[in-house]
Amino acid sequence: MAKRNDRSLLNYLSSSKNYLIPVVSLIAIIFFSLAIVLTFATLDSGQRLLLIACIIIFPIVSLSFCMWLILRNSRELSVSKNDGQIVWQIMLPEAQRRKLNVEITALATALKIPKQQRSDLCSAYIVAEDLALRQIEQEVERPIVRHVNIEGAEFDGVFVKRDVVTFIDTMFMVSPEVSPEKIKNLLKKVEFGGKKIADIRKGSKPRLLLAIVTQLDADAEAKLRSSLIGKFTSTPVDVDIRLLDFEGLQRVFAAD
Repeated sequence: MAKRNDRSLLNYLSSSKNYLIPVVSLIAIIFFSLAIVLTFATLDSGQRLLLIACIIIFPIVSLSFCMWLILRNSRELSVSKNDGQIVWQIMLPEAQRRKLNVEITALATALKIPKQQRSDLCSAYIVAEDLALRQIEQEVERPIVRHVNIEGAEFDGVFVKRDVVTFIDTMFMVSPEVSPEKIKNLLKKVEFGGKKIADIRKGSKPRLLLAIVTQLDADAEAKLRSSLIGKFTSTPVDVDIRLLDFEGLQRVFAAD
């Protein structure tokens, strides 16, 4: 994990330089152009005043922008300086099995699937979770640490980007209803995990990415979306909800 953090830090520093170099180059080009204009151009008093105003105002704006970049970069670097100390504890197989069994039992009850036929449902759930995490990795363009346990707070995945720590939970839903108790427990878990990470990574912000894999028609999906928006109107952490179609994920990652 430390290796991944080092790589992301180098990418960050590189991106900071990429911002500052064009800005400085642009300032130099503009001032060089203005110097040529003042030297060779014939200007009336109004044009000369306008040019002088530009010469005065532009450096102030440019300097302010550069200072904003430097301060933002300094803050983000100070937040990430202890990333190498974060050692993600992977969920034990027993804990992963327990979580999976809870989800499969709820799905089987909703679909009225008998116990002896739950193995196919279990396989489908595992595939859905894996494909959802793959899709998120593609979108955020960074690796996800999977099945993490943060002092009792268990998540399907987590990744760090600048000053934000994103916790990922996946759901496989066959109906447009999510129990308020499940949402409440999920938010409590994220808030707890965020506080624990903040003890090491001072100034970091927790964020929940809820990836919901569905096999719903358009009307049921719209109902689910509106229901979720109502449940996350006032939350202690930022929440990003992704609805992912199971068949669509299979076409992208599994089908030839």
